[in-house]
Amino acid sequence: MTKELRCGEIMEGCPTVIRGETEEEVLKKGAQHARETHGIDSLDDDTIRKVKSKIRES
Repeated sequence: MTKELRCGEIMEGCPTVIRGETEEEVLKKGAQHARETHGIDSLDDDTIRKVKSKIRES
């Protein structure tokens, strides 16, 4: 089953949906998206926990 993260649940108004086979893959793609689209270079532990809580099965 594929894992999915809807960026708009974290960054209001962002339509991007990130998909991957594993949570780690979604996190890696999400970090790249955060850098390229939102200008975020690093995430603190609280933000990483929040992002992980938004990853769903699709």
